[in-house]
Amino acid sequence: MPTSPARTRATWDIIVTVVLLVLGLGIAVVGSFLGVMLAFLSDSCGASTTCDTNQIGLGITVATIGVWPPLLLAIILSIVFLVLRLRAFWIPLVAIVLMAAVWGLGLSLTLGAINPTPPL
Repeated sequence: MPTSPARTRATWDIIVTVVLLVLGLGIAVVGSFLGVMLAFLSDSCGASTTCDTNQIGLGITVATIGVWPPLLLAIILSIVFLVLRLRAFWIPLVAIVLMAAVWGLGLSLTLGAINPTPPL
């Protein structure tokens, strides 16, 4: 029976994947911190603007917590791909893009809840 040749492990792929995962971790920490800071967008609520506080809370939650699942999934998939000797460097890149998209969704939810018209 013919056997398939063993896949070679690319050292550069391991290094780039680990560096991108560490970068993703830093981005997730900063994203969570900035998600908490979105609460300051509601400072003018009640005084000069009307706001939907439930939507603000949802936006803050999405921006703060939502950056972590893509990173955790990227870590798991990267390990699986590296064990199977498949190219894995692209997985953290996709995760970083997803983290930015989720954080942007949280920001837009928060901004959408603030109505600049004064209360009646």
